Amino acid sequence: MVEIFQKQIDNMTQIMGQHGQTAGAMEVEKSQLKKEINDWKLKAEELNAFEDLKRNYQGEVKEMENAANRVKMQLKSAQAELKQARTALKTTEGPNGNDNSIELLKNHTYLSYQLENNSLEAATRMQKQITAKRGQIDALQSKIKFLEEAMANTAKEKHYLREENSKLNQKLSCIRAENIRIAGDLEILRSQDKQLKEKLSKTETALDKKPTKLDILKEKPLQDLKRILQELTSSDSEVPSMDLSSHVMSPMIRTQKVKTKKSKEKERKLFK
Repeated sequence: MVEIFQKQIDNMTQIMGQHGQTAGAMEVEKSQLKKEINDWKLKAEELNAFEDLKRNYQGEVKEMENAANRVKMQLKSAQAELKQARTALKTTEGPNGNDNSIELLKNHTYLSYQLENNSLEAATRMQKQITAKRGQIDALQSKIKFLEEAMANTAKEKHYLREENSKLNQKLSCIRAENIRIAGDLEILRSQDKQLKEKLSKTETALDKKPTKLDILKEKPLQDLKRILQELTSSDSEVPSMDLSSHVMSPMIRTQKVKTKKSKEKERKLFK
């Protein structure tokens, strides 16, 4: 019985050790999941920064486009004024007027050319800047699209990791509860083992002190014989002592022999 309890104690100790190893592995996996979640949070912050940069570039491009439109409007206005001046010069009469008109027309034409040339250069520069900004915006949009897809995948993976983390926590709680239960059972078994050992020790001590049945069978005929002899010695009789002894003791001795023979037969049966 004690060996059975000892085996049960050893088995439960081994199970608790295995559960402890499983719990340690779950803790490591849980730490890895937390690290991955933190990495995805950093990527989300980077995506937000790119979104802000994209909005800033879009604002700058819009301002440049507005400036280019203003320059184009100024160019159109200058061209219209030049056209009006030419029309007015054609309607002017007189030789002096014609010379003045020609000179004025030349000056106006030169100024118009300079203005148009400057306007075209400004428009060209702004168009190049707008094209460069649009290229940067396209690159940002591609990167933002990639990050958005990565974030979508991250959200799915994060949801999956949360579910796995929840399952791991539940499993870990079950293992801890099982360990507590096993520890309680182990304590009960140890207590029972201790009680059994104490009971076994007491039983062995009691058996050592208690006389055996064989000793009792050996001592009983002698006690009976002593008692009969004492009764005969103490009794008052008119018969002479020698005759009384010869008549009384002979059947008693025969009786004692019979009893001794029977007791020996009983002892042989007991030993068999």
